[in-house]
Amino acid sequence: MHPVDINEIIDEALRITEPRWSALLNESVPPIRVVRILPDIPAAPGNISELVEVFTNLILNAVDAMPDGGVLTLETTAAGDYIQAKVTDTEVAMDSEKATRVFEPFFTTKGPALGLGLGLSVVHGILTRHHGSIHLKTQPEQGSTFEISLPIISAEQAEGVSDEIIDVPQQRILIIDADEEIQRMMSHLLMDHNVHATDAGDKGIQLFHKHRHDVIFTDIGMPGLSGWNVAHVVRQTDPTAVVVAVTGWGKHFASGQRQVSDADMFLAKPFTREEMLHVLAKAVKLRIERSST
Repeated sequence: MHPVDINEIIDEALRITEPRWSALLNESVPPIRVVRILPDIPAAPGNISELVEVFTNLILNAVDAMPDGGVLTLETTAAGDYIQAKVTDTEVAMDSEKATRVFEPFFTTKGPALGLGLGLSVVHGILTRHHGSIHLKTQPEQGSTFEISLPIISAEQAEGVSDEIIDVPQQRILIIDADEEIQRMMSHLLMDHNVHATDAGDKGIQLFHKHRHDVIFTDIGMPGLSGWNVAHVVRQTDPTAVVVAVTGWGKHFASGQRQVSDADMFLAKPFTREEMLHVLAKAVKLRIERSST
C-alpha cells in the first residue's frame, strides 16, 4: 500500500458517479446538491482503485436512497491516528433492524431491480483489508451517515515507499487498450497525472496528435491498428515520447519482436500497481534523458 489522499479519492468517485447525480449531465436525475467539506488531511496507506470503489459505492447508495432528490454531503477530518470520512444523505431513515444488516452480503433495501445487495459488503471487506472500519448512523428526519475510519500512514510506512515512484512529476499519459476495465483501472492508478484513454489504436493516434503525450501505454494485440503500429507512429512523430508495450504474452513474448519494435519497454499482464508505477518511473527518466540531448 502507498500514501493515498482520501480527499482526492472522494473527488475521483464524484467524477465517476456524476452522471447519476448531476442534472447538468443528466436532466432526468432528481435534484441532488453535493456538499464537499474536505480540509487538508494526512495521507492514509491504501490501494487507490479499491478506495475509489468504496466511495463510488457509498455515493451511488446515497443517490439511490434519494429518489426525489436531496443533499449529499462528503466530509473528512483527522483525529489522533485516524482519518474520518463521512458520506451523508437526506433520505428517510431506515429502521434499526435494517441498519444492522446493511453490510451483509445479498441484503438490500432497494429491491431486486436495483441490485443484489453486494455493494456495501464489498465496501466493508475493502476497508477491513485497509485496517479501517465503517459504521452506519441513521436517525429520523436526519437521513443516514456512513462513517469511515482509516489509519493515518506511519513514518515507517512512508519511508518504505520507493522515492522513484513518489517523485515522478505529472505526465501526459495515453492508455490504449481494448479492455475497458483495464483502461479504468490504469486511469485510477494514474489519477495524479493528465490521462487520456481509448480502446483502439487509430483513436489513440488521434489523441496523441492532439495532446502530444509524454508516455504511451499501448496494448499490443488489439484488433485493427496494433500496438506495434502505434509505437511506430509515435516514434516517427515525437522521438522523445516513450512507448510502453502492454502485453498478455508475458515471458513468452519473442525477444526478436522486442528488438525490432519501436516500443521502449514492456509491461506484462497481469501487473501490480507497483510494477506499473516502476515502469512509469523508468519511462519518465528515459524521456527526460531524450529531451536533454
